[in-house]
Amino acid sequence: MINRLSVKFCLSSALLTCLWACGLGAASVTISMEGSKGACKEIALADWPPPPNLPDPGDWPALLKDAPLTSDLDFRSVDGGVLVGLIALPSYPNRGPRLYSPAKYRIDLATGRVGGATENEWAGAQPYSTLRDSVAQGSNMKPEDRLVYKGKEFVRRGSQWPLMSIDTARLSPDGSFLGVDSWDGEMRICPEIPAGLGCRDHLQGSYYVEIYDAGPATLALSLRGQFQGIDPEDLFRRSAWASKDFYVLPLDAVKMSRFALCDVRRATARQ
Repeated sequence: MINRLSVKFCLSSALLTCLWACGLGAASVTISMEGSKGACKEIALADWPPPPNLPDPGDWPALLKDAPLTSDLDFRSVDGGVLVGLIALPSYPNRGPRLYSPAKYRIDLATGRVGGATENEWAGAQPYSTLRDSVAQGSNMKPEDRLVYKGKEFVRRGSQWPLMSIDTARLSPDGSFLGVDSWDGEMRICPEIPAGLGCRDHLQGSYYVEIYDAGPATLALSLRGQFQGIDPEDLFRRSAWASKDFYVLPLDAVKMSRFALCDVRRATARQ
């Protein structure tokens, strides 16, 4: 039986420590775009350098790991693509000044190619709002629970919901689309003792995101992939809508430099 509470404590409160101490090895996440109807691209960026005015540069890895609480991707509109930067919030939860990584990137929506963006391009681009609204009710989801929104059921593909209801679904800002998260697999978590005592974790399986046209509750597109050595809920928790058009699914839980970007409105040919 999966002790999901143990999984969340181990991976959310001390992800890097647990991966090392429990002997888990390198984490990996794959993704298939087969069901995305050409609307999604896998984006891989160079590592985000820390802001030059970060009070303690040694805090940077922890700020990235604890996204979206202490850092987050920031998307902006540009002709033929989007710009992306990364904001650090080192004073969370007090919400002090936002600090930007000096790196800014331009993503070509047609090809998924990534190039650099200048500070002038960044300053002149229109910011997108980032939203992580959920429609699920309650504090957690059991496998037998159903996801119902406006009287319609939205079916998951995997056998397991994310533990926390807030990570079960992502509603687009205008309510047009709903991303539904689930997973299959095995999560065996060792106690927090040294690996030399025979403790070995095993986290391996498949994750799924079904993006529905929320009105008729019909499937618009889907994403799926494999995970190893990482809790898929750490990906679901970081997922978001960047404006009413773009769905973002981070594909790493440490560096925030790899993600899927989906132009969902393009997939449904809606304006």
